[in-house]
Amino acid sequence: MRKIIGILIGIGILSASPVEIGIGAREQGMGGACVALSQDAMSVYWNPAGLSEVSSPQIVITHWMWQDIKDVMVDYLSFAHSIEPVEGSRLGVGLGLLSRWAKLEEGNPDYNLNSTSLFTDNTFEVSGAFSIYSYLKIGLTLDRHWITSSIGGKSGLGFNLGLKGALYKDDNYQVYYGLLIRNIMAGYGDEKTYPEGRLGFAFVGFPIVEDGKTVEHYLKVAVDLAEKDDVNGNSGLNFHYYAGLEVTPVKYVSLRAGYNDIYQYSGGIGVKYYKFGVDYSYSGGNKTFGDAHRVGLRYFF
Repeated sequence: MRKIIGILIGIGILSASPVEIGIGAREQGMGGACVALSQDAMSVYWNPAGLSEVSSPQIVITHWMWQDIKDVMVDYLSFAHSIEPVEGSRLGVGLGLLSRWAKLEEGNPDYNLNSTSLFTDNTFEVSGAFSIYSYLKIGLTLDRHWITSSIGGKSGLGFNLGLKGALYKDDNYQVYYGLLIRNIMAGYGDEKTYPEGRLGFAFVGFPIVEDGKTVEHYLKVAVDLAEKDDVNGNSGLNFHYYAGLEVTPVKYVSLRAGYNDIYQYSGGIGVKYYKFGVDYSYSGGNKTFGDAHRVGLRYFF
């Protein structure tokens, strides 16, 4: 029983596949529609191509605690920076650490032999990206996975490939596309992780201008379509949709809402001042995990 519980939680709940867990307070506040909008340190996870758009060095840390499942948590820490070696192109780099852990109960309750142990599923990520003007950005992430538990552990490697670019762009409106292929040749030991593909589009408009420079946009709308094998025990092609919006009435405050067919509805808020940012999101309706809260902290160097 102890081994079965470890396998079920490790593979069926916490790993990158098959059950989606969702990372990032801002991203999940927008319903998980973020592949075409990624342009900060969270791009290490969501779309490494967005690292080439990072305007300054930054750190993001996010924490996810399920409201209905108290002993399962997810944390993510990432760093990103980019440079412009020649005019019209940029190089971006990023590091990320994803830690997912669960407290397991072991033993036979009929004989008062209960004990607890800690199960962890971690991923260390190294990403690089480059852009050719605004039309094409390419990013690649190397993932190093490892699992630890009282019954042993496993490790493995995987790759994520991201593309991003502008379909239309002027001073007032922009339309972006994003493509992510996750878990390429990925797995834990002899356990293979199913690949996932995501295609997204985003509209960004109504700039907030200060001193002749655009500092933010009033409106962002994004939609994603994802395909992941073996979701919730279903083999073959499984498509999921995500939609979200972000409204920024003033440059320091952003309000978010989203919907998808996994977590159902979500919402959130982001506040940024000087070099600091704080994000919060709530999502509800998930049949596996129930309601969830996420918080994120950002620091811009």
